[in-house]
Amino acid sequence: MPDAVNRLVVLQVLKRCAVGVSIGPDSKVTLAKDGEYETYVFPDHVGKRMLHTLSRKYGVAIHFFWHPEMIDGPLDLSARAAPN
Repeated sequence: MPDAVNRLVVLQVLKRCAVGVSIGPDSKVTLAKDGEYETYVFPDHVGKRMLHTLSRKYGVAIHFFWHPEMIDGPLDLSARAAPN
């Protein structure tokens, strides 16, 4: 298992697992679930420690970050899905 996962994959996995993802103009990412909002600044590759934190906080199975194809439905990694 790699030590880090691409930021785009992390954001797509969170979206597909019912977490609201909003990317601001200054690269800050706001995540929302159950009426709670948190803002993060993710590097290009998100490390294991942060992935485990996101998994616990938002109820996403940790293996989805490394194997997003296991989530039902298509994964959109196109340029239009990329953070600005």
